Amino acid sequence: MILFETDKKPLTYLLDQIENRDIALPDFQRSFVWDASATRELVVSVIRSFPAGTLLLMQGGSKVFAPRPFEEAANLNGDPAYLVLDGQQRLTSLFQAFFGRGTHLFFLNLAELIAGYDVDEAVEVYLAKRAKRWQSIASQAADLMLPLEQLRSFSEWRDNILDLRAEEGADRKKLRTQLNELEREYVKPVELYQFPVTTLRESTPTEAICTIFETLNRTGVKLSVFELLTARAFAKRVRLREMWEQARQEHTVLDDFGLDPYYILQGISTIIRKSPKRSVVLGLPVEDIVDHWDEVIVGMAESLKLLRDECGVLVARWLPYQTMLITMTAAWQPIGAARGPAVGERRAKLRRWFWCSVFSGSYENSPNTTTENDVPALRSWLEGGNVPEVVESFNFDPERWRDITGRQRASYQGTIALLMRKTPRDFHDGVPLSKPVIDGRAVDDHHIFPRGWLAAVGKASSTDSVLNHTLISKRTNILIGKRAPSAYLDEMEAALGNQLQSILASHGLPADPDGPLFNDQFEQFLDWRLRYLQRELHGLTAE
Repeated sequence: MILFETDKKPLTYLLDQIENRDIALPDFQRSFVWDASATRELVVSVIRSFPAGTLLLMQGGSKVFAPRPFEEAANLNGDPAYLVLDGQQRLTSLFQAFFGRGTHLFFLNLAELIAGYDVDEAVEVYLAKRAKRWQSIASQAADLMLPLEQLRSFSEWRDNILDLRAEEGADRKKLRTQLNELEREYVKPVELYQFPVTTLRESTPTEAICTIFETLNRTGVKLSVFELLTARAFAKRVRLREMWEQARQEHTVLDDFGLDPYYILQGISTIIRKSPKRSVVLGLPVEDIVDHWDEVIVGMAESLKLLRDECGVLVARWLPYQTMLITMTAAWQPIGAARGPAVGERRAKLRRWFWCSVFSGSYENSPNTTTENDVPALRSWLEGGNVPEVVESFNFDPERWRDITGRQRASYQGTIALLMRKTPRDFHDGVPLSKPVIDGRAVDDHHIFPRGWLAAVGKASSTDSVLNHTLISKRTNILIGKRAPSAYLDEMEAALGNQLQSILASHGLPADPDGPLFNDQFEQFLDWRLRYLQRELHGLTAE
Protein backbone atom coordinates (compact mmCIF):
# COMPACT_ATOMS: atom_id res chain seq x y z
CA MET A 1 0.00 0.00 0.00
CA ILE A 2 1.36 3.41 -0.98
CA LEU A 3 0.96 5.71 2.04
CA PHE A 4 2.48 8.90 0.65
CA GLU A 5 3.34 10.84 -2.47
CA THR A 6 6.17 13.29 -3.09
CA ASP A 7 6.11 16.24 -5.46
CA LYS A 8 6.84 19.97 -5.53
CA LYS A 9 4.34 22.69 -4.71
CA PRO A 10 4.73 26.45 -5.37
CA LEU A 11 5.29 28.52 -2.26
CA THR A 12 2.60 30.97 -3.36
CA TYR A 13 0.08 28.11 -3.60
CA LEU A 14 0.94 26.90 -0.10
CA LEU A 15 0.62 30.38 1.38
CA ASP A 16 -2.73 30.93 -0.35
CA GLN A 17 -3.93 27.60 1.06
CA ILE A 18 -3.00 28.82 4.55
CA GLU A 19 -4.87 32.08 3.95
CA ASN A 20 -7.88 30.13 2.62
CA ARG A 21 -7.78 27.83 5.68
CA ASP A 22 -7.20 24.71 3.58
CA ILE A 23 -3.87 24.05 5.33
CA ALA A 24 -3.61 24.15 9.12
CA LEU A 25 -1.55 22.79 12.01
CA PRO A 26 -2.10 19.95 14.49
CA ASP A 27 -3.24 21.50 17.75
CA PHE A 28 -0.62 19.70 19.85
CA GLN A 29 2.32 21.33 18.08
CA ARG A 30 4.03 24.11 19.96
CA SER A 31 3.06 27.67 19.14
CA PHE A 32 5.20 29.52 16.64
CA VAL A 33 8.20 31.29 18.15
CA TRP A 34 8.95 34.46 16.21
CA ASP A 35 12.56 35.08 15.17
CA ALA A 36 12.90 38.13 12.93
CA SER A 37 16.51 37.39 12.00
CA ALA A 38 15.83 33.75 11.06
CA THR A 39 12.76 34.78 9.04
CA ARG A 40 14.78 37.39 7.17
CA GLU A 41 17.38 34.76 6.24
CA LEU A 42 14.60 32.46 5.07
CA VAL A 43 13.10 35.20 2.88
CA VAL A 44 16.51 35.89 1.32
CA SER A 45 16.94 32.16 0.61
CA VAL A 46 13.60 32.08 -1.20
CA ILE A 47 14.44 35.18 -3.27
CA ARG A 48 17.77 33.60 -4.21
CA SER A 49 16.05 30.29 -5.03
CA PHE A 50 18.12 28.48 -2.41
CA PRO A 51 16.63 25.24 -0.98
CA ALA A 52 14.83 25.69 2.35
CA GLY A 53 14.14 22.08 3.26
CA THR A 54 11.16 19.85 2.65
CA LEU A 55 7.62 19.86 4.04
CA LEU A 56 5.49 17.02 5.37
CA LEU A 57 1.71 17.31 5.01
CA MET A 58 -1.08 14.95 5.94
CA GLN A 59 -4.20 14.73 3.87
CA GLY A 60 -7.37 14.73 6.00
CA GLY A 61 -5.23 15.08 9.10
CA SER A 62 -8.01 16.72 11.10
CA LYS A 63 -9.66 13.30 11.36
CA VAL A 64 -6.69 12.20 13.45
CA PHE A 65 -5.48 15.40 15.15
CA ALA A 66 -7.35 18.47 16.32
CA PRO A 67 -6.48 21.28 13.87
CA ARG A 68 -5.64 24.90 14.62
CA PRO A 69 -4.95 27.81 12.24
CA PHE A 70 -1.51 29.24 11.58
CA GLU A 71 -0.60 32.22 13.74
CA GLU A 72 -2.05 35.41 12.19
CA ALA A 73 -4.30 33.41 9.83
CA ALA A 74 -8.08 33.44 10.03
CA ASN A 75 -9.92 31.06 12.36
CA LEU A 76 -10.88 27.75 10.82
CA ASN A 77 -14.47 27.33 9.64
CA GLY A 78 -14.34 23.60 8.96
CA ASP A 79 -11.89 20.76 8.56
CA PRO A 80 -8.83 21.82 6.54
CA ALA A 81 -7.74 19.61 3.66
CA TYR A 82 -4.19 19.22 5.01
CA LEU A 83 -2.23 19.47 8.25
CA VAL A 84 1.44 20.41 8.33
CA LEU A 85 3.39 17.78 10.28
CA ASP A 86 6.84 19.18 9.51
CA GLY A 87 7.58 22.73 8.35
CA GLN A 88 5.39 24.74 10.73
CA GLN A 89 8.10 27.28 11.62
CA ARG A 90 9.13 27.91 8.01
CA LEU A 91 5.61 28.19 6.61
CA THR A 92 4.42 30.42 9.46
CA SER A 93 7.42 32.72 9.02
CA LEU A 94 6.95 32.97 5.26
CA PHE A 95 3.19 33.42 5.57
CA GLN A 96 3.58 36.36 7.94
CA ALA A 97 6.42 37.89 5.90
CA PHE A 98 4.68 37.69 2.50
CA PHE A 99 1.20 38.57 3.80
CA GLY A 100 2.28 41.46 6.01
CA ARG A 101 1.04 39.92 9.25
CA GLY A 102 2.39 39.80 12.77
CA THR A 103 4.63 42.06 14.83
CA HIS A 104 7.18 42.71 12.06
CA LEU A 105 6.82 43.83 8.44
CA PHE A 106 9.23 42.99 5.60
CA PHE A 107 10.35 45.17 2.71
CA LEU A 108 12.57 44.92 -0.33
CA ASN A 109 14.57 48.14 -0.59
CA LEU A 110 14.60 48.64 -4.34
CA ALA A 111 16.64 51.85 -4.08
CA GLU A 112 19.46 49.86 -2.52
CA LEU A 113 19.24 47.15 -5.19
CA ILE A 114 19.41 49.82 -7.92
CA ALA A 115 22.46 51.27 -6.14
CA GLY A 116 24.17 47.87 -6.32
CA TYR A 117 23.53 46.52 -2.82
CA ASP A 118 23.24 42.77 -2.34
CA VAL A 119 19.75 41.35 -1.79
CA ASP A 120 20.88 40.17 1.63
CA GLU A 121 21.18 43.84 2.60
CA ALA A 122 18.12 44.99 0.70
CA VAL A 123 15.66 42.71 2.55
CA GLU A 124 14.70 44.80 5.58
CA VAL A 125 12.48 44.02 8.56
CA TYR A 126 10.92 46.50 10.99
CA LEU A 127 8.57 46.39 13.93
CA ALA A 128 5.09 47.15 12.61
CA LYS A 129 4.86 50.46 14.46
CA ARG A 130 8.18 51.60 12.97
CA ALA A 131 7.06 50.58 9.49
CA LYS A 132 4.09 52.96 9.52
CA ARG A 133 6.19 55.51 7.60
CA TRP A 134 5.77 53.27 4.52
CA GLN A 135 2.08 52.64 5.05
CA SER A 136 1.02 54.77 2.11
CA ILE A 137 1.83 54.12 -1.55
CA ALA A 138 3.21 57.68 -1.74
CA SER A 139 5.84 57.01 0.92
CA GLN A 140 6.71 53.69 -0.72
CA ALA A 141 7.17 55.53 -4.01
CA ALA A 142 9.36 58.18 -2.43
CA ASP A 143 11.78 55.63 -0.92
CA LEU A 144 11.26 52.81 -3.43
CA MET A 145 10.37 50.46 -0.55
CA LEU A 146 8.41 47.43 -1.73
CA PRO A 147 6.35 45.71 1.00
CA LEU A 148 6.70 41.96 0.52
CA GLU A 149 2.92 41.64 0.73
CA GLN A 150 2.83 43.59 -2.60
CA LEU A 151 5.32 41.27 -4.27
CA ARG A 152 2.76 39.20 -6.14
CA SER A 153 0.99 42.30 -7.47
CA PHE A 154 4.27 43.88 -8.47
CA SER A 155 3.15 45.04 -11.92
CA GLU A 156 0.29 47.08 -10.52
CA TRP A 157 2.48 48.39 -7.69
CA ARG A 158 5.22 49.40 -10.19
CA ASP A 159 2.76 51.35 -12.34
CA ASN A 160 1.43 53.20 -9.30
CA ILE A 161 4.97 53.99 -8.20
CA LEU A 162 5.91 55.39 -11.60
CA ASP A 163 2.79 57.62 -11.59
CA LEU A 164 3.76 59.03 -8.20
CA ARG A 165 7.47 59.58 -8.89
CA ALA A 166 8.77 62.89 -10.24
CA GLU A 167 10.84 61.35 -13.06
CA GLU A 168 9.79 62.22 -16.58
CA GLY A 169 10.94 61.37 -20.08
CA ALA A 170 14.20 59.44 -20.23
CA ASP A 171 14.48 59.25 -16.44
CA ARG A 172 11.04 57.70 -16.15
CA LYS A 173 11.89 55.19 -18.86
CA LYS A 174 15.18 54.36 -17.12
CA LEU A 175 13.40 53.77 -13.80
CA ARG A 176 10.82 51.53 -15.47
CA THR A 177 13.63 49.50 -17.04
CA GLN A 178 15.36 49.17 -13.66
CA LEU A 179 12.15 48.06 -11.97
CA ASN A 180 11.51 45.51 -14.72
CA GLU A 181 15.01 44.11 -14.22
CA LEU A 182 14.41 43.89 -10.47
CA GLU A 183 11.16 42.07 -11.15
CA ARG A 184 12.96 39.43 -13.22
CA GLU A 185 15.80 39.04 -10.74
CA TYR A 186 14.05 39.24 -7.38
CA VAL A 187 10.27 39.01 -7.79
CA LYS A 188 9.82 36.19 -10.29
CA PRO A 189 11.98 33.76 -8.26
CA VAL A 190 9.48 34.05 -5.39
CA GLU A 191 6.56 33.37 -7.72
CA LEU A 192 8.38 30.33 -9.15
CA TYR A 193 9.76 29.03 -5.84
CA GLN A 194 8.71 25.45 -5.04
CA PHE A 195 8.96 23.36 -1.88
CA PRO A 196 9.52 19.60 -2.04
CA VAL A 197 6.45 18.21 -0.28
CA THR A 198 5.73 14.73 1.00
CA THR A 199 2.02 14.20 1.55
CA LEU A 200 0.75 11.37 3.73
CA ARG A 201 -2.48 9.96 2.44
CA GLU A 202 -5.60 9.96 4.55
CA SER A 203 -5.38 6.18 4.87
CA THR A 204 -2.01 6.31 6.67
CA PRO A 205 -2.32 4.39 10.00
CA THR A 206 -2.07 6.53 13.11
CA GLU A 207 0.76 4.41 14.53
CA ALA A 208 2.77 5.06 11.37
CA ILE A 209 2.19 8.81 11.79
CA CYS A 210 3.39 8.70 15.40
CA THR A 211 6.48 6.78 14.33
CA ILE A 212 7.20 9.51 11.78
CA PHE A 213 6.91 12.11 14.55
CA GLU A 214 9.35 10.18 16.70
CA THR A 215 11.76 9.99 13.77
CA LEU A 216 11.46 13.74 13.27
CA ASN A 217 12.15 14.23 16.96
CA ARG A 218 15.42 12.31 16.65
CA THR A 219 16.50 14.35 13.64
CA GLY A 220 16.14 17.79 15.11
CA VAL A 221 12.48 18.83 15.19
CA LYS A 222 11.73 19.68 18.81
CA LEU A 223 8.65 17.64 19.58
CA SER A 224 8.30 16.70 23.25
CA VAL A 225 7.31 13.26 24.48
CA PHE A 226 4.12 14.78 25.84
CA GLU A 227 3.26 16.12 22.37
CA LEU A 228 3.99 12.76 20.76
CA LEU A 229 1.75 10.92 23.20
CA THR A 230 -0.88 13.65 22.86
CA ALA A 231 -0.97 12.88 19.15
CA ARG A 232 -1.27 9.16 19.80
CA ALA A 233 -3.99 9.67 22.41
CA PHE A 234 -6.05 11.94 20.17
CA ALA A 235 -6.59 9.08 17.74
CA LYS A 236 -8.37 7.27 20.58
CA ARG A 237 -10.42 10.33 21.51
CA VAL A 238 -8.32 11.03 24.59
CA ARG A 239 -7.41 14.72 25.00
CA LEU A 240 -4.23 14.74 27.05
CA ARG A 241 -3.79 18.49 26.78
CA GLU A 242 -7.29 19.11 28.13
CA MET A 243 -6.61 16.63 30.95
CA TRP A 244 -3.41 18.50 31.79
CA GLU A 245 -5.12 21.90 31.77
CA GLN A 246 -7.80 20.57 34.11
CA ALA A 247 -5.14 19.13 36.42
CA ARG A 248 -3.37 22.50 36.56
CA GLN A 249 -6.62 24.23 37.50
CA GLU A 250 -7.46 21.71 40.21
CA HIS A 251 -3.92 21.49 41.62
CA THR A 252 -2.40 24.96 41.37
CA VAL A 253 0.84 23.78 42.98
CA LEU A 254 1.69 22.14 39.63
CA ASP A 255 1.65 25.59 38.04
CA ASP A 256 3.45 27.19 40.97
CA PHE A 257 6.39 24.89 40.31
CA GLY A 258 6.14 25.20 36.50
CA LEU A 259 5.83 21.43 36.20
CA ASP A 260 6.45 19.87 32.80
CA PRO A 261 3.65 17.36 32.04
CA TYR A 262 6.36 14.93 30.92
CA TYR A 263 6.95 14.24 34.63
CA ILE A 264 3.37 12.98 34.90
CA LEU A 265 4.02 10.53 32.09
CA GLN A 266 7.27 9.47 33.74
CA GLY A 267 5.40 8.86 36.99
CA ILE A 268 2.86 6.68 35.19
CA SER A 269 5.62 4.81 33.40
CA THR A 270 7.47 4.21 36.67
CA ILE A 271 4.35 2.77 38.31
CA ILE A 272 3.42 0.55 35.35
CA ARG A 273 6.71 -0.26 33.64
CA LYS A 274 9.07 0.32 36.61
CA SER A 275 11.09 2.88 34.64
CA PRO A 276 10.90 6.61 33.84
CA LYS A 277 13.23 6.35 30.83
CA ARG A 278 12.14 8.14 27.68
CA SER A 279 12.06 5.02 25.52
CA VAL A 280 9.76 3.34 28.04
CA VAL A 281 7.51 6.39 28.37
CA LEU A 282 7.08 6.55 24.58
CA GLY A 283 5.73 3.00 24.63
CA LEU A 284 2.97 3.69 27.16
CA PRO A 285 -0.45 2.52 25.95
CA VAL A 286 -3.03 5.30 26.00
CA GLU A 287 -5.29 3.17 28.19
CA ASP A 288 -2.60 2.94 30.90
CA ILE A 289 -2.10 6.71 30.84
CA VAL A 290 -5.82 7.24 31.39
CA ASP A 291 -6.08 4.58 34.11
CA HIS A 292 -3.23 6.02 36.21
CA TRP A 293 -3.54 9.71 35.35
CA ASP A 294 -5.49 10.83 38.43
CA GLU A 295 -3.32 8.76 40.78
CA VAL A 296 -0.13 10.33 39.51
CA ILE A 297 -1.54 13.86 39.37
CA VAL A 298 -2.52 13.60 43.03
CA GLY A 299 0.81 12.00 43.98
CA MET A 300 2.76 14.72 42.19
CA ALA A 301 0.70 17.56 43.67
CA GLU A 302 0.91 16.15 47.20
CA SER A 303 4.67 15.56 46.86
CA LEU A 304 5.17 19.18 45.81
CA LYS A 305 3.06 20.41 48.72
CA LEU A 306 5.13 18.33 51.14
CA LEU A 307 8.35 19.76 49.73
CA ARG A 308 7.00 23.32 49.86
CA ASP A 309 5.30 23.20 53.26
CA GLU A 310 7.55 20.81 55.19
CA CYS A 311 10.94 20.78 53.45
CA GLY A 312 11.60 24.46 52.70
CA VAL A 313 11.42 24.10 48.91
CA LEU A 314 9.46 27.34 48.66
CA VAL A 315 9.74 27.71 44.88
CA ALA A 316 10.88 25.53 42.01
CA ARG A 317 14.45 26.82 41.86
CA TRP A 318 15.25 25.41 45.31
CA LEU A 319 14.36 21.83 44.37
CA PRO A 320 17.76 20.08 44.35
CA TYR A 321 16.89 17.28 41.89
CA GLN A 322 13.71 17.45 39.82
CA THR A 323 14.01 13.73 39.07
CA MET A 324 13.30 13.03 42.74
CA LEU A 325 9.72 14.13 42.06
CA ILE A 326 9.21 11.02 39.94
CA THR A 327 10.33 8.77 42.79
CA MET A 328 8.18 10.56 45.36
CA THR A 329 5.14 10.49 43.08
CA ALA A 330 5.48 6.81 42.20
CA ALA A 331 5.91 5.96 45.89
CA TRP A 332 3.06 8.17 47.17
CA GLN A 333 0.26 5.61 47.08
CA PRO A 334 1.02 4.08 50.54
CA ILE A 335 0.72 7.56 52.06
CA GLY A 336 -2.53 8.31 50.25
CA ALA A 337 -3.95 4.96 51.38
CA ALA A 338 -2.92 5.36 55.03
CA ARG A 339 -5.32 6.34 57.81
CA GLY A 340 -4.83 7.77 61.28
CA PRO A 341 -1.32 8.05 62.78
CA ALA A 342 0.09 5.97 59.92
CA VAL A 343 -0.25 9.03 57.67
CA GLY A 344 2.11 11.09 59.82
CA GLU A 345 4.52 8.18 60.18
CA ARG A 346 4.78 7.64 56.44
CA ARG A 347 5.12 11.34 55.65
CA ALA A 348 7.98 11.53 58.15
CA LYS A 349 9.69 8.61 56.41
CA LEU A 350 9.33 10.31 53.02
CA ARG A 351 10.82 13.54 54.40
CA ARG A 352 13.72 11.59 55.89
CA TRP A 353 14.32 9.85 52.57
CA PHE A 354 14.28 13.23 50.81
CA TRP A 355 16.98 14.77 53.02
CA CYS A 356 19.17 11.66 52.95
CA SER A 357 18.93 11.47 49.15
CA VAL A 358 19.69 15.18 48.70
CA PHE A 359 22.80 15.29 50.87
CA SER A 360 24.12 11.90 49.76
CA GLY A 361 23.95 13.11 46.13
CA SER A 362 22.32 9.87 45.03
CA TYR A 363 20.51 11.60 42.14
CA GLU A 364 23.62 13.33 40.85
CA ASN A 365 24.29 10.63 38.24
CA SER A 366 22.01 8.18 36.39
CA PRO A 367 18.84 9.63 37.96
CA ASN A 368 16.48 7.38 35.98
CA THR A 369 18.25 4.25 37.17
CA THR A 370 18.24 5.63 40.72
CA THR A 371 14.47 6.11 40.48
CA GLU A 372 14.03 2.56 39.22
CA ASN A 373 15.89 1.27 42.28
CA ASP A 374 14.47 3.72 44.82
CA VAL A 375 10.73 3.39 44.15
CA PRO A 376 10.29 -0.26 45.24
CA ALA A 377 12.62 0.20 48.21
CA LEU A 378 10.86 3.39 49.33
CA ARG A 379 7.35 1.96 48.92
CA SER A 380 8.32 -1.11 50.88
CA TRP A 381 9.69 1.03 53.74
CA LEU A 382 6.58 3.19 53.81
CA GLU A 383 4.51 0.04 54.23
CA GLY A 384 6.68 -1.29 57.07
CA GLY A 385 9.55 -2.96 55.21
CA ASN A 386 13.30 -2.51 55.49
CA VAL A 387 14.96 0.90 55.63
CA PRO A 388 16.33 1.90 52.17
CA GLU A 389 20.12 1.82 51.82
CA VAL A 390 20.34 5.57 51.12
CA VAL A 391 18.70 6.22 54.52
CA GLU A 392 20.31 3.46 56.58
CA SER A 393 23.87 4.26 55.50
CA PHE A 394 23.48 8.05 55.34
CA ASN A 395 26.59 10.00 56.26
CA PHE A 396 27.40 13.64 55.55
CA ASP A 397 30.54 15.51 56.56
CA PRO A 398 29.35 18.93 57.81
CA GLU A 399 32.70 20.50 56.94
CA ARG A 400 31.63 20.26 53.30
CA TRP A 401 29.31 23.22 53.87
CA ARG A 402 32.29 25.55 54.03
CA ASP A 403 33.09 24.76 50.38
CA ILE A 404 29.55 24.51 48.97
CA THR A 405 28.77 27.45 46.68
CA GLY A 406 26.28 28.03 43.88
CA ARG A 407 28.52 25.94 41.62
CA GLN A 408 27.55 22.80 43.55
CA ARG A 409 24.00 23.43 42.48
CA ALA A 410 22.05 20.59 44.12
CA SER A 411 23.93 20.71 47.45
CA TYR A 412 23.54 24.48 47.51
CA GLN A 413 19.80 24.30 46.77
CA GLY A 414 19.33 21.57 49.37
CA THR A 415 21.06 23.70 51.99
CA ILE A 416 18.93 26.75 51.21
CA ALA A 417 15.82 24.55 51.49
CA LEU A 418 17.12 23.21 54.82
CA LEU A 419 17.48 26.78 56.06
CA MET A 420 14.04 27.80 54.82
CA ARG A 421 12.05 25.12 56.66
CA LYS A 422 10.99 27.26 59.62
CA THR A 423 8.67 29.80 58.00
CA PRO A 424 11.37 32.35 57.16
CA ARG A 425 10.29 35.97 57.20
CA ASP A 426 11.24 38.86 54.99
CA PHE A 427 14.10 40.97 56.39
CA HIS A 428 12.33 44.20 55.50
CA ASP A 429 8.88 43.87 57.09
CA GLY A 430 8.73 40.41 58.64
CA VAL A 431 6.16 38.99 56.18
CA PRO A 432 6.46 35.17 55.84
CA LEU A 433 8.18 34.23 52.59
CA SER A 434 5.89 32.55 50.07
CA LYS A 435 5.89 32.25 46.29
CA PRO A 436 3.97 35.54 45.77
CA VAL A 437 6.31 37.35 48.17
CA ILE A 438 9.42 35.79 46.61
CA ASP A 439 8.28 36.65 43.08
CA GLY A 440 6.86 40.06 43.90
CA ARG A 441 9.84 41.32 45.89
CA ALA A 442 12.61 39.72 43.83
CA VAL A 443 13.68 37.62 46.83
CA ASP A 444 16.88 35.70 46.11
CA ASP A 445 19.86 34.25 47.94
CA HIS A 446 22.27 36.99 49.00
CA HIS A 447 25.32 37.38 51.22
CA ILE A 448 24.82 37.96 54.94
CA PHE A 449 28.33 39.34 55.33
CA PRO A 450 28.51 41.47 52.15
CA ARG A 451 31.21 40.66 49.63
CA GLY A 452 32.40 44.29 49.54
CA TRP A 453 32.81 44.49 53.32
CA LEU A 454 34.66 41.16 53.51
CA ALA A 455 37.03 42.25 50.73
CA ALA A 456 37.70 45.53 52.54
CA VAL A 457 38.68 43.73 55.77
CA GLY A 458 40.69 41.03 53.98
CA LYS A 459 38.37 38.09 54.66
CA ALA A 460 37.11 37.22 51.19
CA SER A 461 38.14 33.53 51.06
CA SER A 462 34.76 32.09 52.14
CA THR A 463 32.51 34.86 50.85
CA ASP A 464 30.41 32.64 48.57
CA SER A 465 30.00 29.70 50.94
CA VAL A 466 26.37 28.70 51.36
CA LEU A 467 26.91 29.32 55.08
CA ASN A 468 27.03 33.04 54.22
CA HIS A 469 23.74 33.12 52.32
CA THR A 470 20.04 33.42 52.99
CA LEU A 471 16.96 34.62 51.11
CA ILE A 472 16.78 38.42 51.07
CA SER A 473 14.65 40.75 48.94
CA LYS A 474 16.33 42.92 46.33
CA ARG A 475 15.29 46.06 48.21
CA THR A 476 16.83 44.87 51.48
CA ASN A 477 19.99 43.73 49.73
CA ILE A 478 20.42 47.21 48.25
CA LEU A 479 19.99 48.74 51.71
CA ILE A 480 22.62 46.35 53.10
CA GLY A 481 25.07 47.31 50.37
CA LYS A 482 28.68 46.86 51.50
CA ARG A 483 28.03 47.57 55.16
CA ALA A 484 29.05 45.41 58.10
CA PRO A 485 26.26 43.30 59.65
CA SER A 486 26.46 45.34 62.87
CA ALA A 487 25.65 48.50 60.91
CA TYR A 488 22.67 47.26 58.94
CA LEU A 489 21.30 45.19 61.86
CA ASP A 490 21.30 48.26 64.11
CA GLU A 491 19.25 50.07 61.48
CA MET A 492 16.84 47.14 61.14
CA GLU A 493 16.48 46.82 64.92
CA ALA A 494 15.58 50.50 65.21
CA ALA A 495 12.73 49.90 62.77
CA LEU A 496 11.64 46.37 63.73
CA GLY A 497 12.37 46.31 67.45
CA ASN A 498 11.96 42.90 69.08
CA GLN A 499 10.83 41.37 65.79
CA LEU A 500 14.40 41.33 64.52
CA GLN A 501 15.47 38.40 66.71
CA SER A 502 12.61 36.18 65.53
CA ILE A 503 13.23 37.14 61.88
CA LEU A 504 16.90 36.20 62.18
CA ALA A 505 16.03 32.93 63.91
CA SER A 506 13.60 32.05 61.11
CA HIS A 507 16.58 32.15 58.71
CA GLY A 508 18.81 30.03 60.92
CA LEU A 509 20.94 33.05 61.90
CA PRO A 510 22.42 33.86 65.32
CA ALA A 511 20.03 36.35 66.96
CA ASP A 512 22.02 36.94 70.16
CA PRO A 513 23.18 40.59 70.37
CA ASP A 514 26.44 39.25 71.84
CA GLY A 515 26.81 36.70 69.04
CA PRO A 516 29.09 36.70 65.97
CA LEU A 517 26.59 38.30 63.57
CA PHE A 518 26.01 41.46 65.60
CA ASN A 519 29.74 41.73 66.29
CA ASP A 520 31.01 41.25 62.71
CA GLN A 521 32.92 38.05 63.58
CA PHE A 522 32.90 36.28 60.22
CA GLU A 523 34.83 33.09 61.06
CA GLN A 524 32.85 32.59 64.26
CA PHE A 525 29.65 33.19 62.31
CA LEU A 526 30.57 30.43 59.81
CA ASP A 527 31.30 28.06 62.70
CA TRP A 528 27.97 28.90 64.36
CA ARG A 529 25.98 28.33 61.19
CA LEU A 530 27.76 25.10 60.36
CA ARG A 531 26.88 23.72 63.80
CA TYR A 532 23.29 24.93 63.35
CA LEU A 533 22.93 23.16 60.00
CA GLN A 534 24.56 20.03 61.41
CA ARG A 535 21.96 19.86 64.19
CA GLU A 536 19.11 20.53 61.77
CA LEU A 537 20.19 17.87 59.26
CA HIS A 538 20.86 15.31 62.00
CA GLY A 539 17.35 15.85 63.35
CA LEU A 540 15.89 15.21 59.90
CA THR A 541 17.97 12.20 58.88
CA ALA A 542 18.59 10.29 62.13
CA GLU A 543 16.26 7.51 63.22
